[in-house]
Amino acid sequence: MQEICNLISKANVIDKTVRNKHKYVVQQKVLSRNAQIAAGICPYCGAELVQRYGKYGSFIGCFRYPKCKFTTK
Repeated sequence: MQEICNLISKANVIDKTVRNKHKYVVQQKVLSRNAQIAAGICPYCGAELVQRYGKYGSFIGCFRYPKCKFTTK
Protein backbone atom coordinates (compact mmCIF):
# COMPACT_ATOMS: atom_id res chain seq x y z
CA MET A 1 0.00 0.00 0.00
CA GLN A 2 2.85 2.35 0.83
CA GLU A 3 4.43 1.65 -2.56
CA ILE A 4 1.23 2.71 -4.32
CA CYS A 5 1.08 5.92 -2.25
CA ASN A 6 4.69 6.68 -3.20
CA LEU A 7 3.97 6.17 -6.90
CA ILE A 8 0.96 8.49 -6.73
CA SER A 9 2.87 11.20 -4.88
CA LYS A 10 5.73 11.00 -7.43
CA ALA A 11 3.26 11.38 -10.30
CA ASN A 12 1.67 14.48 -8.76
CA VAL A 13 2.72 17.56 -10.71
CA ILE A 14 3.64 20.47 -8.47
CA ASP A 15 4.68 22.93 -11.20
CA LYS A 16 1.65 25.10 -12.03
CA THR A 17 2.67 25.74 -15.64
CA VAL A 18 2.96 22.02 -16.39
CA ARG A 19 -0.36 21.37 -14.63
CA ASN A 20 -2.10 24.15 -16.61
CA LYS A 21 -0.65 22.86 -19.89
CA HIS A 22 -1.92 19.36 -19.09
CA LYS A 23 -5.35 20.77 -18.22
CA TYR A 24 -5.47 22.63 -21.57
CA VAL A 25 -4.49 19.51 -23.54
CA VAL A 26 -7.19 17.43 -21.82
CA GLN A 27 -9.82 20.12 -22.47
CA GLN A 28 -8.87 20.21 -26.17
CA LYS A 29 -9.21 16.42 -26.42
CA VAL A 30 -12.66 16.56 -24.83
CA LEU A 31 -13.76 19.32 -27.23
CA SER A 32 -12.43 17.36 -30.20
CA ARG A 33 -14.25 14.20 -29.07
CA ASN A 34 -17.51 16.10 -28.59
CA ALA A 35 -17.15 17.69 -32.04
CA GLN A 36 -16.69 14.25 -33.62
CA ILE A 37 -19.78 12.92 -31.86
CA ALA A 38 -21.80 15.96 -32.97
CA ALA A 39 -20.66 15.34 -36.56
CA GLY A 40 -21.80 11.71 -36.35
CA ILE A 41 -18.31 10.18 -36.29
CA CYS A 42 -17.24 7.53 -33.78
CA PRO A 43 -14.35 8.91 -31.67
CA TYR A 44 -12.97 5.37 -31.16
CA CYS A 45 -12.72 4.08 -34.74
CA GLY A 46 -13.90 6.86 -37.08
CA ALA A 47 -16.95 4.99 -38.40
CA GLU A 48 -20.43 6.49 -38.75
CA LEU A 49 -22.67 6.78 -35.69
CA VAL A 50 -26.21 5.44 -36.11
CA GLN A 51 -29.37 5.46 -34.01
CA ARG A 52 -29.99 2.14 -32.33
CA TYR A 53 -32.78 0.79 -30.15
CA GLY A 54 -32.28 -1.28 -27.03
CA LYS A 55 -34.41 -2.52 -24.20
CA TYR A 56 -33.90 0.81 -22.35
CA GLY A 57 -34.75 3.00 -25.34
CA SER A 58 -32.90 4.58 -28.22
CA PHE A 59 -29.23 5.52 -28.23
CA ILE A 60 -26.45 6.44 -30.64
CA GLY A 61 -23.95 3.68 -31.37
CA CYS A 62 -21.10 2.87 -33.72
CA PHE A 63 -21.93 1.38 -37.11
CA ARG A 64 -19.13 -1.18 -36.65
CA TYR A 65 -20.75 -2.88 -33.65
CA PRO A 66 -19.71 -5.48 -32.31
CA LYS A 67 -16.09 -4.66 -33.25
CA CYS A 68 -16.46 -1.15 -31.80
CA LYS A 69 -18.72 -0.76 -28.77
CA PHE A 70 -18.91 3.06 -28.56
CA THR A 71 -22.33 4.36 -27.45
CA THR A 72 -23.79 7.66 -26.28
CA LYS A 73 -27.23 9.03 -25.50
